[in-house]
Order: sequence, then structure tokens, then C-alpha cells
Amino acid sequence: MQPKGGGGGAGAFEDTKVKEYFDLVINALGLEGLKVNIDDLAGKLDESTRGPYQNAFIQECEKLNVLISGIMRSLGDLDLAYKGELTMNELMETLEDNIRLDRVPPQWKKIAYPSERPLISWTDNIKARIDQMNLWKDDPSKTPKVIFINRLINPSSFLTAIKQVFCRETNQELNKTTI
Repeated sequence: MQPKGGGGGAGAFEDTKVKEYFDLVINALGLEGLKVNIDDLAGKLDESTRGPYQNAFIQECEKLNVLISGIMRSLGDLDLAYKGELTMNELMETLEDNIRLDRVPPQWKKIAYPSERPLISWTDNIKARIDQMNLWKDDPSKTPKVIFINRLINPSSFLTAIKQVFCRETNQELNKTTI
């Protein structure tokens, strides 16, 4: 048994694993640059083009932005701790351990969506979710022809939007409509 990050092969491997994850998030995915500017998005919509679908998508973008900010903030703090600019605390150690074990850290689970994926797959899934929102944000007044429900943080919001639009078009009662 060797201490975390200590001498020998095991510590070097673990440090490499954390560095590889940093590289994935910051360089390969460019997660920070993928946040959706909600103000620009809302500016593209007026009252006649903003409906239930747009509200559901804006909520998704807001939740993804909160998740990205949380990930980047905690990784930034861990990086500062590695550089000696911050004192390593229990939360940072938990983050580091979870990255090494390819698990989603608890502080990210609190602001994310339910998932049992390993960390790398979970991170790739965030990118897929953001890509889906980016396809929509180019022309937010139109609803995309295909929506992957499993890529929504709050799929019930989108399903409710479907019901709302259906009820408006067919003059049905919303509380008596099911999917």
C-alpha cells in the first residue's frame, strides 16, 4: 500500500489519471466554452415565438450551465491546490479520489442528473447533452425534429411541454391528458 500521490508507480499512475481527466475536460471537450448564453438566447425569442418547448429548453440550458460551472469551479480549486495556492481540503480529496476511481464525485451528483455511468462516460454524456442544446439554440423559435429525451436533465419538463402544445392545438384539458 502506498499513499496517494506518493512515490512509486501507483502514485504516478494516479496523478496521471487526474491529469488526463483535467485534459479531457479543459482541452478535449472545452467544457467551459460550451456554456449557453441564456441572455442571447432569450433575446432571440419574443412572446410570439416563446412557447412551452422554448421554456423547457431554456431550463435545460440553465441546468447545464450550472453543472458546467460546478465542474469547472471544483476542478479549478483542485488545480490551485496542486499548485500550492489553496490548501487541499476534504472536498478536494474526495474529488481527486473519485476521478482516480472513474466515479462521478458527490458534489457533481448534487447538481447533475441521475446516472450510474462511470466518470469518463458521464463526462462524454454531458457533451452530448450540450450538443443537443446547441443544435436548438441556433434557431430557438423552432423545435428540432428529433429530441433525445435521455439527454435532457429534466425530461418531464419537455414531456409536459408536449402535452401543453397538444392541448392548445386540440382544445383538450391539460390535467386529463397523459403521455
